[in-house]
Amino acid sequence: SVEFDNFFDVYDKLEHELKRVISREDKNPSLLHSRLSQFQQKVENINDLIKVIQNAR
Repeated sequence: SVEFDNFFDVYDKLEHELKRVISREDKNPSLLHSRLSQFQQKVENINDLIKVIQNAR
């Protein structure tokens, strides 16, 4: 499913940015916050999709 592929892509970007912030002791992790927001949105989208599937049963 495209929705799940996009989820893993967004997760990979979040993980990469988190590792970068930690390894460089970044004092301005604004990109990390952005990646986290994108990831949270994908989680919400998947939760909504699950609810739709459950209601269709």
